[in-house]
Amino acid sequence: MGDGQTRRLYGGGGIDAQFASQRGYMMDPFDGLLSFRDAADQWHIDDSTLRKAVNSGKIIENKDAKKFGKQWIITAEAMERIFGKRPE
Repeated sequence: MGDGQTRRLYGGGGIDAQFASQRGYMMDPFDGLLSFRDAADQWHIDDSTLRKAVNSGKIIENKDAKKFGKQWIITAEAMERIFGKRPE
């Protein structure tokens, strides 16, 4: 199964992780990860709010979020836990 086909089946098709692993589909390792900019835009908050939450310990570095060079990445799960469901 090619990479594009895997993305259609799992990443873009809404197949859950348990189903994907049972069927032997590769899961996209980046599914559920957002840059701070994207997360801030989707939750309608300022990205500085996310940086402040890391500094205060509300967002746990290396668990909820990780810095790669100058870029911060956060899990969608952490965003929902801390800031609630993603606004429509």
